[in-house]
Amino acid sequence: MPGYKVLIVDDEPRNLLILEGILAPLQYDLRQASNGSEALDQVAADPPDLVLLDVMMPGLSGFDVCRRLKSRPDTQFIPVVLVTALTDRDSRVTGIDAGADDFISKPVDSNELRARVRSLLRIKSFHDEKERAQQQLIQAERLAAVGELVAGSAHELNNPLAVASSLMQSAVEMLQEDTPEELAQDRATLVQNLQMGLRDLNRAKDIVASLLSLSEQTGDYTEPVQVNIVADDALRMLRGRYDEGKVRVVKEYGEDLPTVTGSFADLGQMAMHIVRNAMEAIRGSGTITLRTYGEGGPHPGSLSLATPLPHAGEGKAEYVIFECQDTGAGISPEIRGDIFKPFFKTKPPAEGTGLGLYICHQIVKKHGGTISVESEVGEGTTFKVRLPATR
Repeated sequence: MPGYKVLIVDDEPRNLLILEGILAPLQYDLRQASNGSEALDQVAADPPDLVLLDVMMPGLSGFDVCRRLKSRPDTQFIPVVLVTALTDRDSRVTGIDAGADDFISKPVDSNELRARVRSLLRIKSFHDEKERAQQQLIQAERLAAVGELVAGSAHELNNPLAVASSLMQSAVEMLQEDTPEELAQDRATLVQNLQMGLRDLNRAKDIVASLLSLSEQTGDYTEPVQVNIVADDALRMLRGRYDEGKVRVVKEYGEDLPTVTGSFADLGQMAMHIVRNAMEAIRGSGTITLRTYGEGGPHPGSLSLATPLPHAGEGKAEYVIFECQDTGAGISPEIRGDIFKPFFKTKPPAEGTGLGLYICHQIVKKHGGTISVESEVGEGTTFKVRLPATR
């Protein structure tokens, strides 16, 4: 397997020459380091495909170097072979604990060294190929998702623009061709056409605004965000969008919750979408309950609202939950699995963009969280957003 980069680390120049001489016929790209610190510097600058590492060196020992390489995500899969005169059981155990992939005893047997190096490089090659294939698959999935979004955007924009164009054209023809008397008679039709055309143009504008909003979610995601303030801000922004005499808003906020690391603006946009959907789901009168609390432990899905919720000061809350519960019409099981897809709508064709919940899903995903929905037709809907608490 010519071309592989092999780093040989030993504080004895004679041992470096011996190991290099044994591996030279295999046409590897052989590098040398005379101590542990130099080896780590070389790995950081240009990671090798395999490291032959002497154990007994001044400063950083081979065990120390191996331990550091195996503790880092970018170097943990580089095979490390400990080359040592130590043959006692404790030394071998220490090497295994440090993460070594193999051992070669001094004095080195040429055939054994070549065979072990070839074997480990073959395994490394399989791992690298798997990683490349996985990255290509991820990239293909991303491109497919972008393609789906672009195609959906073109389709959704084409509908209102085509209708608006037709209505505007009809209105222009009436203004150009009708006599003043005919215009007076057709005034109601003319106004209606212009109003309908304006409605469709506004819908196209909303779709473009939603797409721009989606593309702008690349800002600073390092703010400490308090979810209670996010929920209150969403209510403030939506004030006037609902009749407070008919829609009652109940706030059940947890106290002393940990912050969430992310973007206040994006999380606020997410909360607004969800609360606005809840308002629109209520026909007549009803209740919207906004709830925040902390969840802890490795299996938060097993917790219920009756479970005592840890405070941030106790250092136990691993997740912060934002819930929005409404007493609206509910979502049927047949479409519940599609509501986070782009351009999927439960509203009439001329209403909404079908991007609100998709944007919510993307925002939550960027924060490392999850969003889920529970609903019963005629009983209402609960959206639950689960976000990692700031460590």
